[in-house]
Amino acid sequence: MRACFAEAAARHPGAAAEVTVTRQYEPMAVPDDAPIMQLVVSAAARVGRTITPAGMGGGCDANVLNRRGLQVVN
Repeated sequence: MRACFAEAAARHPGAAAEVTVTRQYEPMAVPDDAPIMQLVVSAAARVGRTITPAGMGGGCDANVLNRRGLQVVN
């Protein structure tokens, strides 16, 4: 994001960009061996799909629920 703003400012003489990044949500981490993850992987396999677990940033309902102790995945 910072690079995009810097590139945009560089295209316009006299322009400058100042970017401040703040984290509003913590990333969620549901272990691969968590029951919910195993359920999702199993359900996907039953319909011929493969799930590749991956971490993600915050900002969704799943993050809020995980922080409150309810393991969910996106």
